[in-house]
Amino acid sequence: MNHKHSTLDRAAERLIDIDNVSHGDERERAIYMEASTFGMTLGIWGCFFASLVFAIFGQILLPVVLISVAMIPSYGTLWFANRRGVNTLELLSRGSYRSGLTSAVSFAVVLLLTLAAIIYSAYFGRGLLQFEVTFEVVGDGLAEVAVQGALIGAGVGAVLGVVWVALIIRGHKKKRYKEPAPGDDT
Repeated sequence: MNHKHSTLDRAAERLIDIDNVSHGDERERAIYMEASTFGMTLGIWGCFFASLVFAIFGQILLPVVLISVAMIPSYGTLWFANRRGVNTLELLSRGSYRSGLTSAVSFAVVLLLTLAAIIYSAYFGRGLLQFEVTFEVVGDGLAEVAVQGALIGAGVGAVLGVVWVALIIRGHKKKRYKEPAPGDDT
């Protein structure tokens, strides 16, 4: 295995923290990695489909940003595997030709439809579908209050989310410490 230890490699290893005890044994780690792959794949498809929807409604910049963001996990995967001496294209060649081709064609179709919708919007100056949302602001301070409320709500939600996850983890730790160790007959 070709493993180079540059500063970037060490940063990537710290980011994923693969040797962390919280990743469990080999089976749990494999499942966790599969789950991470599943989540990232959903995120990529979500970005691609959202870019298509926004392009259909006449947006130009947002679809480009979403597609660019969707490419980060793919390029990160290729880079990380390559740095460890694994040729992902060679791995893909081991699988069925139909499976790889289906995936590639699916992404290409969504990408081409998105690009066609962007080109249509750029050429005609409007999206394929028209959709407008208008807000009527009553009073000068209403917009400011709405923004402040949104920021406070997002902040409170983020803090509550972290506390909730911490409490769940704490509950699991307590449960694990209360259970007898394997091999204890007492």
